[in-house]
Amino acid sequence: MFVVSKKLAYLHPKFLRSISTDILRIGSVTRSVTPRIDNDQSLIPIFYYEKNLFPPSFVRHLEWLMKKDKLGQDALFVGPPGPTRRHLILAYLELTRKPYQYLQLTRDTTDSDIKQRREIQNKTALFINQAAVNAAIYGHTLVLDGLEKTERNVLPILNNLLENREMNLDNGQFLVSTQRFDELLKLYTKEQLDKLNFIRVHEDFRVIALTLPPLSDYKGNSLDPPLRSRFQLRDIGNEPLTFTEYTNLLKTLHPNIDNQFLEQLLSLASLINSTDLETLKLIHFPFDRLDQSVRLAELIPNITLADCLHRIYPYEILYKNSKESLQAIQHMFKKLTIKQQIENSSKKITQINRNETQATVDYEMNKKQYQITVPAHNTSSPIIPPTFIKTPYHDQLLSDLMLSHAIGDICLIGPKGCGKSLIIDQFASLLNYPIEYFVLYKDLSARELLQQRITNENGDTLWQNTPLIEAAIHGRLLVLDGIHRLNNDTLVSLQRIIQDRELFLPDGTRLLRHDRYDNLKNPNKNIRRIHPSFRIIALAEPPSNTNPGSNESSSIKSSSEQNWLNAETLNLFLYHQMRSLNLAEERQIIYSLLSCSNQSIPAIDHLLQFVHELRNSPETQLKTVARSLSTRNVLRIAKHLKNNSSNYHTQLRDQLIRQTSAPFLPRLVQDAFYEALNKSGLGKNQETISSTINWKQSTTDNKQLKPSFEHAAKVPFTIFYENPIHSEIIQQMHESFLLGEHLLLIGPQGVAKNRIVDHYLQTLKLPREYIQLHRDTTVQSLTIQANIIDGRIVYEDSPLIKAIKEGSIAVIDEADKAPTNVTGILKSLIESGSMFLSDGRRVYPKDTGDITTIPSNMIIRTHPNFRMIVLANRPGFPFLGNDFFLSLGDHFSTFPILNPPRESEIILLQNFAPNLQREKLEQLVDVFTELRQLSIDGIISYPYSLRELVSIVKHLNMFPNESLADVVRNVFDLDNYNTDVIDRIRSILHRHGIPFDIQKRTVNLTNSHPLKLLSNQETWPMKILENENLEYSSSPIIFNEKSSKQPIKTIESIQRSDSRTQNFSELMFRYRLPLDETTYVHDLNVLKENKTVLVLTGNPISLWTFKLGENQAKKIDLNSIFTNNTNRFTTPNYQLCVIPGNDKQVVVGDLPNQIWTLVDIDNGQSSVIQSNNSSLTQTITRKFNEMLAQRTASTSRSVYNSTNGQLLQYIHNHNSICILNFMKNIVQQIKLPFHIRHAIPFGDQWLLTDHVQKSSSSYLLNTNHEEKPILSMVQYNLDTIGLANSGGDFIKNSLWFSSSNDYLGKINKNENDNLIVERYKRSKVLSSNDASPQEIFEKRRLQTFINKQQSLITSFFNKNEIDKKYITKTDIPDSSILSYIELIDLKRHLVTYIPIQRLQEQNSRSSTSQHEWHMQTKSSSGVIAAQCDDDSLITIDSRANIYHWEITPSNLQISLDTWSKQTGRVGEHSLDIEYLKDGKTDLNGPKHGKVDPENQPHVGGNQWAGGSGGRDTAGLGGIGGPYRLDSGHQVYQVPDDVKAAVPEHIRKAAKELGQKVFKERLKEIEMSEYEHEVYEKYLHKISSEIKMLRSIIESLEAKSHDRQWVRHRTTGDWDERKLIEGIIGEKSIYKYRADVPPEPGSPQTKAKRLRLVVDLSASMYRFNGVDNRLERQCECVLMFLESLAGFEHKFVYDIVGHSGDEHSIELVRKNQPPKNNKERLKLLKLMYTHTMFCSSGDNTFSALKTAIDALQAEPDDTVDERFVIVISDANFDRYGLSPKVFGKMLQSNENVQCFAMFIGSLGQQASLLQQNLPSGKGFVCLETNQIPKQIEKKVGIDLNGDGVIGSGYGRHGYGGGGGYGQPHGAAGGGLINQLEKATHMDLNGDGRVGGGYGGHAQPYNQYGPPGYPPQYNQYGGAPCPPQYNQQYGGGPGYPPQYNQYGGAPCPPQYNQQYGAPGYGPAPYHGGGGGAGGGLINQLEKITGMDINGDGRIGGGYGHPQPHNQYGRHY
Repeated sequence: MFVVSKKLAYLHPKFLRSISTDILRIGSVTRSVTPRIDNDQSLIPIFYYEKNLFPPSFVRHLEWLMKKDKLGQDALFVGPPGPTRRHLILAYLELTRKPYQYLQLTRDTTDSDIKQRREIQNKTALFINQAAVNAAIYGHTLVLDGLEKTERNVLPILNNLLENREMNLDNGQFLVSTQRFDELLKLYTKEQLDKLNFIRVHEDFRVIALTLPPLSDYKGNSLDPPLRSRFQLRDIGNEPLTFTEYTNLLKTLHPNIDNQFLEQLLSLASLINSTDLETLKLIHFPFDRLDQSVRLAELIPNITLADCLHRIYPYEILYKNSKESLQAIQHMFKKLTIKQQIENSSKKITQINRNETQATVDYEMNKKQYQITVPAHNTSSPIIPPTFIKTPYHDQLLSDLMLSHAIGDICLIGPKGCGKSLIIDQFASLLNYPIEYFVLYKDLSARELLQQRITNENGDTLWQNTPLIEAAIHGRLLVLDGIHRLNNDTLVSLQRIIQDRELFLPDGTRLLRHDRYDNLKNPNKNIRRIHPSFRIIALAEPPSNTNPGSNESSSIKSSSEQNWLNAETLNLFLYHQMRSLNLAEERQIIYSLLSCSNQSIPAIDHLLQFVHELRNSPETQLKTVARSLSTRNVLRIAKHLKNNSSNYHTQLRDQLIRQTSAPFLPRLVQDAFYEALNKSGLGKNQETISSTINWKQSTTDNKQLKPSFEHAAKVPFTIFYENPIHSEIIQQMHESFLLGEHLLLIGPQGVAKNRIVDHYLQTLKLPREYIQLHRDTTVQSLTIQANIIDGRIVYEDSPLIKAIKEGSIAVIDEADKAPTNVTGILKSLIESGSMFLSDGRRVYPKDTGDITTIPSNMIIRTHPNFRMIVLANRPGFPFLGNDFFLSLGDHFSTFPILNPPRESEIILLQNFAPNLQREKLEQLVDVFTELRQLSIDGIISYPYSLRELVSIVKHLNMFPNESLADVVRNVFDLDNYNTDVIDRIRSILHRHGIPFDIQKRTVNLTNSHPLKLLSNQETWPMKILENENLEYSSSPIIFNEKSSKQPIKTIESIQRSDSRTQNFSELMFRYRLPLDETTYVHDLNVLKENKTVLVLTGNPISLWTFKLGENQAKKIDLNSIFTNNTNRFTTPNYQLCVIPGNDKQVVVGDLPNQIWTLVDIDNGQSSVIQSNNSSLTQTITRKFNEMLAQRTASTSRSVYNSTNGQLLQYIHNHNSICILNFMKNIVQQIKLPFHIRHAIPFGDQWLLTDHVQKSSSSYLLNTNHEEKPILSMVQYNLDTIGLANSGGDFIKNSLWFSSSNDYLGKINKNENDNLIVERYKRSKVLSSNDASPQEIFEKRRLQTFINKQQSLITSFFNKNEIDKKYITKTDIPDSSILSYIELIDLKRHLVTYIPIQRLQEQNSRSSTSQHEWHMQTKSSSGVIAAQCDDDSLITIDSRANIYHWEITPSNLQISLDTWSKQTGRVGEHSLDIEYLKDGKTDLNGPKHGKVDPENQPHVGGNQWAGGSGGRDTAGLGGIGGPYRLDSGHQVYQVPDDVKAAVPEHIRKAAKELGQKVFKERLKEIEMSEYEHEVYEKYLHKISSEIKMLRSIIESLEAKSHDRQWVRHRTTGDWDERKLIEGIIGEKSIYKYRADVPPEPGSPQTKAKRLRLVVDLSASMYRFNGVDNRLERQCECVLMFLESLAGFEHKFVYDIVGHSGDEHSIELVRKNQPPKNNKERLKLLKLMYTHTMFCSSGDNTFSALKTAIDALQAEPDDTVDERFVIVISDANFDRYGLSPKVFGKMLQSNENVQCFAMFIGSLGQQASLLQQNLPSGKGFVCLETNQIPKQIEKKVGIDLNGDGVIGSGYGRHGYGGGGGYGQPHGAAGGGLINQLEKATHMDLNGDGRVGGGYGGHAQPYNQYGPPGYPPQYNQYGGAPCPPQYNQQYGGGPGYPPQYNQYGGAPCPPQYNQQYGAPGYGPAPYHGGGGGAGGGLINQLEKITGMDINGDGRIGGGYGHPQPHNQYGRHY
């Protein structure tokens, strides 16, 4: 420590002058001291030496220096950072009275800074000597500070001067050594030597340099050996003084300080710097700052040591992200008995008395009064204090700052937006300080911190002082805003002004501390006095270092910005930390600033509560969002919410999403943020955008801006089409504009950001100043433009400055393209309204008072109407810009601009293309919506925008005859060269009906057959029973008082696809709902008025709605309505009823439990119909309960009549009915004169049958009569004909019906009470195995739809019921046909049978059969159908595949004509014109080609192997080569038509050569061809996913090599900052872009550490047949291996497994990945084999803990980030594993980020487990293509740089990846069978190695042979033959609902397969009791294997009956 005591200096101002002797002795060395001439006296240091302050260790260094001085040797001092080295040198120079020149070296130092710099004076270019030359000529000592900072090859220019004292100067002069010059003087005269330009080097010239030790802790370059060899080295040591010397020195300086305080302080400092603790890598403690800590204790005696220490060594900030280091510091405190609490003390400023340069502060600490003196500014010009709301925390912080201000300069560290600038303004006002703001940026050089070069009106060069120098001279408060942005050496260059208050300026001026200046007798004019009031306060953000929990990658901040607080910078300031406000403080400030501190506003309270929940959240993702919600942003939101006190939730959610730019957050962060919004009651409502928004009438402020602008020509003009979303955005912009805010519009390209802004300004007639930023934008070009006119630099204002002066709107476009350090200068302009320009001018707010120290022509006043609107692209790949929002977003009112919603986009396109049909616009919008989603998901890189879509519709509007398929090529042609991308685009276009890249289209309509229709008439006598006494009553429908709003989820995609893209058939569109495996379809209907399709599903019960033609659906969760009322012993059966004329509400009912509810499909509002207390209802309830008690089949029934909206409830064999009339909203209760058997809708009436079996009559009940129902008897038993459907009414004589006996029946007349019926009878009466004719309608055994206008009858039949002679489509396999549509044309007497196909994937080994059997209980045809208003049909099958059919002949003809027109292609006549005429290829024959040893890229040439776009040779993208060979260069693709022209013999030869080389390669790795085939089948399934992952990683690779500007070069582009240097002839005035190596001392780029933990437990193998979980896991592992190949420098990984045997099975070692395909296949075999033979059990927890410990143990210097990904099958509950414990383990180590990925699930296992884990820690991947997206999420970094982490949401699977969806036994056998052949093992336990049989038929049993017939009951459906149960040991003949797994019988309809009402618990595979033990146990006995892992072969004891392992009851 070296102390320069001001106190002692003042006591002995003439100390040095008291030395009278000319001989100086230091130790044993003496030398003469010669007084200097007057001109050099001012360059002699003073007040650096005081005898009492120089311990012996310091004196020894001075003695050594004198020795070197006498020897004429140059010295180099080595030591830790701090002023000690420099002060030792200056003390020696002071003692020897030697003047000196000081040169601070930095990375920007050039030869002109060392030797000579050119200046223009009187229009003449002169060379001005710099420090080295002046020192050499005049015999001064040259002090070079910071040798390690300069760039290489700069300092060698001093080598000759150091060695021989010679140097060649730029002006032609030559420095000659003293000896040589004196020898020449003996031979020549002085004049002769002057003519030779020889200059004598003074004999006293010496060079003393300073450098830091060459340690990794200190940044810098190593010394050049020739330079180092010219110095004599002196190391002052890590601690320059001993412990005793430090103690004595501090006691001398501060005799009143307690000894214990000093001892503890020195002990702690010494301990931190101890070499024994090097492994902790603690930052060097600044011993030179110890004096300041002691001075604090001297001022305030009761201040704690921790408080003093934290100001000079802020360990809580330094080690915030290093728990180990922080714990070490805390342990030191404990060992030394030092109290760590520094915030408990009470501090207060009670009074301040100011005078000229000082202020006396009455200071109170812990209720003790003190008085301290602090620097202050004069009181002549009072400072207006800012608007500042005091809080206790801020008062405490101001007190702390005041105390540090008394000692030295301050650095205030705090997060962005916490109020640092405001509190500094308040602090300055307390001491009447005027503030000089200096906003810093990264590219600011050390010279530009001090002075900037300008020219005057004569062209002479001048140096302009920066705010730093002005503040130092005039005694102002300098605020250095953003020191964390500066390069380290630039910041350290301020050390002399901070530590010594002394500075050498570039223009030769020297600043001197006031007392040193005052001591000079005749100060030189080049010396300026530093004002004693001058102080510096630096503002900075906390150093980020390497935070494992942060989502910010190292690419966001430079290494200097991450580690700016280091050993060097610790010596500069007293450090203070400012935290974000707590809830109470922020609430006080917000309410005070809104002038409503005495009231409470719910919206603002909700806002504050939510923001602080985010800030205090333990989740890293939420903390990331909280950074955007600074106090500044919270205040901005509160201003908008101030007048909204009631329905604020939607507005608050919208504001939060806007101000956080949530749409552009990384996906993992975005999901967590939206979840937090929902939990806080700010969930998303159903948005309805009004198209009549009038933004010109803002609701916030009715005042309009006064049109005070004079530049009407600058008002923009644009064509803008009004649309709802853009109008809404402009309204929000206007509200913010009126509040005085600057605006930021951020979004992807082509979303009309510029058009929105221009339209807004055009409408308000506001002039615009437009500036577009780019990569090369600099701070100078953003503010001023420098030009050379008449030999002088003239600065012109940029558009930004013009807008500031004139009050225009500055539109700053492409703000993300400029470096963030450039745009960062806008910060001070926004916050304080001030800015410093490079030409010396300053921008100040208009209300700033007079500034006398600055000329008026150098001041720019900000116009009150000035406003900024900034436009920027969204962050991340592929936009490759900088994150403008991250750096400055909270200073603006932010508006994320996305592509418009569907309806807004259509409206907009209609304006651009008014002649285009809306259907085509909808088609294009849907295509682009899906493409954009792919971009968001990271599957494709290019984000297709509105701009491309507008271009397409404009083209179609002008050229309507062109094919849409050809026009879209204008957008997609560039993607032709990326096979994977164009395949995806082609698939999307085809799904939406655009025949892109289709050469041939076919018509594939089903053939019709003649049908002989015979009609006959019958008379059905009818009699009205007028005398019957019908008991009748009616009342309103009563709903439960509490209506509830059910959750609504938006399903982004239901996989809509156009079926007519290539083939025209009756099928128009396909849809598919994303259902879980355990979810079943129950009903389907259509709202004809608005073409809305409704689907009802069970387990859980949900209502799905979507509009035809759209790809988005809503899912309304109705589970809560029916949960409490569902009887667990009943099979669930739900019905969906549509009310005629009501397109908003539907009725949903639970038939077995007779629960009905009315549901609003728009908002999910539901009302349950309340049962009344009528006798009928009581009877129904009583009977129902009796029957439940008897456990017999329920006979309570309900029938719905869709014609009149009536629901009839009755009980079999009972005479009372209840009718709910939903159209009239009444309940009708009727008692009939007979017992009812069946009730069937008959037109708008009811057909009732008597319970008497032999009755030959039926009854018609007309309830439409206003007074009373009318009952009529029809003397015909209609039960016998099996009524199916009917339509019409009796009044209009238009009732038609269908039945199992009739195609159609028409009731023509109703005369004389007789019904005249014309019947078209079927040739064969339809029947069903499980339903009598009387039950045809009730059990929906015949679905019929009647089209009266076209005379068409449509019916649906099972394929087995169709006569084979009518089947004409032989190209469809019978196994893939589910059912048929029968179409009867009564006019033309034709019949058509249209096949309904089963999707191919339904043939997989899944539970499809159960779903189909369930559908059989709903419809014998296997589908449920509904008719639309245009007579088209909608069908749904068991797996929620929805088909839209067009069957009406006339409509088909119209559609066919339109479809045919799309086939024609425009421009086919021009296809003969090609670049390669006639496709000539000049192919000679395939060959390998020459190998280029330098691996240069080759395109064409027919010579080189590994080339691109050529011929014959092995390469990529060419033609005729034998095989592909990648050399790592860009690929140039030969067109496909040229490839097609390759001759056949060339193709054959190429194939033969390729096969030969292929076999040689296989031989090299000892891999058989069959093994290769197996591996390739695996690889083919995941090839697209591998491409996706590799492209993501490659994009990361490309971005990491982004080049930077390299300055001070002799070639390149002219550096605009060196215009003057260029004028005067300097050479190093250029810059160019280059790959810049890492900054000296920056952390080495380290690979990310990844461990993959895979599940090799027995359940993986056991349930692979259910959901292919094991295959999916193998695919995931293979995807890792293939994707990371070649990126080992970025990702170091290993793979371990766990099972019941072991918790850490080594599969892939670290740094030893499989080298070839054979080793990878071997790994997959090992995984399969282990799962087959391992013991039962689960070691997931142990495996996770081991992985965490292993990764944590790896050294930090080798690892960037650590990740553990656990792959599991979610089988936790089987082994009693707790999800909560698992979640805690995932979060147990902050340095290791852990994630779980569930790839298998029985029922809802995985999703329920995911819900119980912490947010963002668990993911469900039931499809292989979801895995890459989740991997990106888990790694937690933006792999592709798109700002998007984890692209996209996973969708529920329908067959997953792997072999899922393939026939189990198909030839080839699927992947398991392939592996069986390769391993020669029976992996799946089917008794065969490699399969061998064809695909199983529908009843294939998933659990192994033998197969069971479809009648096998798994869910309470049709009964099974009793013999089945006896066969498998379930006891003697249980009822049909027996338990197939053994054990006690289940109750009726209790299904053990699925955990829900009627589906029951999922299967327990542990075997059950009973004879034989169940199916699984039987299989165990057959195979001799423990299949279920229960430790027993054949089972044992079963579980009790109600045991439900996997499911849950609803």
